[in-house]
Amino acid sequence: TYTVSFAPNGGSKVASQRVRYGEKATKPADPTRKGHSFGGWFSDKKLTKAYDFSAAVTGDVTLHAKWQARTYVVKFAPNGGSKVASQRVSFGRAAKRPANPARKGHAFLGWYGDKGLTKRYDFKSVVTADRTLYARWRAVTHTVSFDPEGGSGVDPQKVRDGGTVVPGTPTREGYDFCGWYEDEALTRPHDPRAPVTGDVTLHAKWRARTYAVRFASNGGSKVTSQRVAHGKRAKRPADPTRKNHAFLGWYRDKKLTKRYDFKSKVTGDLTLYARWECAPLVVSASVAKSGWLPGVTGGAVAGTTGRCIQLEALALRVGASTAAGGIEYRCHRRWSGWEKRWSRDGKACGSDTDGIRLEAVRIRLYGALARRYDVWYRVHVRHLGWMAWTSNGRPAGTTHESRRAEALQVVLVPRGQGAPPNLFQGASRTFAMPFRDGVESIWPE
Repeated sequence: TYTVSFAPNGGSKVASQRVRYGEKATKPADPTRKGHSFGGWFSDKKLTKAYDFSAAVTGDVTLHAKWQARTYVVKFAPNGGSKVASQRVSFGRAAKRPANPARKGHAFLGWYGDKGLTKRYDFKSVVTADRTLYARWRAVTHTVSFDPEGGSGVDPQKVRDGGTVVPGTPTREGYDFCGWYEDEALTRPHDPRAPVTGDVTLHAKWRARTYAVRFASNGGSKVTSQRVAHGKRAKRPADPTRKNHAFLGWYRDKKLTKRYDFKSKVTGDLTLYARWECAPLVVSASVAKSGWLPGVTGGAVAGTTGRCIQLEALALRVGASTAAGGIEYRCHRRWSGWEKRWSRDGKACGSDTDGIRLEAVRIRLYGALARRYDVWYRVHVRHLGWMAWTSNGRPAGTTHESRRAEALQVVLVPRGQGAPPNLFQGASRTFAMPFRDGVESIWPE
């Protein structure tokens, strides 16, 4: 008898057999080996000679099991990414890590062994069965920030790579929103259809609103309105003019209680109202034989003309005014010359009792009134008629010529507006100079 032994080569153990000479060995049940398929018994270790169990046994023999490793399919589920080819992997071998798939707007985080993507797959592990691996992704997001450039805040947005952004609309007092721009110089407008491929800051562009500033001159000369950008200042216009009135400034309200400050910023349409002052001047004259005549205003003639009646005394006063100050005057009398002191505010200069005529006069304002008004005056002189206008303390009339003064016109004019016309209140100038002295004549400056 001979022994037929079985070398399982990693498979399950197979019992040996005792076989008589010339008889056949019994083919045993196939051994098993995990992950392998049994390929038969071979009489040599190199597994090149398959054993024939129909042959007679003529000696001891050892049979060697041949195995073929099973292969398994490893599939890759890209979960929205690009396709990845499956692999056939022999039992006990490791699958090869494939090139990373691609997915727009996403970053690939690796392969996982379960759909829940909780178990990361280790490509060093051996394959022992068919399996599917699942791709895990993270959406790539970019931060879109907004610089409102002085407007209300706009929250930043997270946008997936390749996605688009719909920014909000900020607000800014006094400005109109003109859109979002990609550069600080505001030269490249943002296209809301353009894909976002990186972090970006968008800049708001604004256009300042403009407002109308109108000027209601309240009887004065017309003043042109202005267009002023929000937050800027209106320009102070040249003062308007109004006959026999002094301009006191611009006011925000019709009642003229709130004076406007041109340093303030304009934030809306605005109408400014002119405030005026008319300081009525009353001129009283005392003439020979008749005494004091009723006072006159508005530059009317005080005294007489064409009747050869001399002026003997004068009294001037300014009516109600918001400006402090008043009027003062000084008379030149025959024989005595210029009075030593100035009379003021209704006190008479000259005399209504001694019969001495007036020949010339000086008139001027004082206090704040002098900063708002000029006082213009002219004298009607015997044989010369109405002389030229003069102002603010200069002499008017004649001296050292024995000529009587017969009448006087006096008018208050807003500062800098110039003299009244030659023909004024029905009186017309006939002499070119405002004042003449027996030695030296003085022409108007």
